[in-house]
Amino acid sequence: RTLFLLNPTAGKADCTRTLPQQINLPPRVQAAPEEYTIQVTNHAGHARELANAAAQQARQSGEELRVFTAGGDGTFNEALTGIYGLQMQRGLLPFGSGNDFLRTFGTKEEFLNLDAQLAGGPVSIDLMQTSLGL
Repeated sequence: RTLFLLNPTAGKADCTRTLPQQINLPPRVQAAPEEYTIQVTNHAGHARELANAAAQQARQSGEELRVFTAGGDGTFNEALTGIYGLQMQRGLLPFGSGNDFLRTFGTKEEFLNLDAQLAGGPVSIDLMQTSLGL
């Protein structure tokens, strides 16, 4: 199952205007609609709450879950925090203003390639816990 968390206030352009249509276009989503969910965040901390709820549900049902965030570093960090400690794949669609995380691993163009993101395999990364979070 795949969860897309969209933050409409991240960056300069509202990702909710175009991204849901891109996600729903075949052949991008090679799954039935019940195998993916698109949720829009509406307050600070909401991505963490949504990711955690989906992760707990997937854990209880034994399903695999991938969580993609469309926003900036803050949205991605919230989702990471929400599923921290659970072995779940995470992905980032960079719609923030800074997108510092992706600079470590590639270019904005590579991360915006939804087909490649969905087809890609996992890459391990280290997390560091600080007084500011993960």
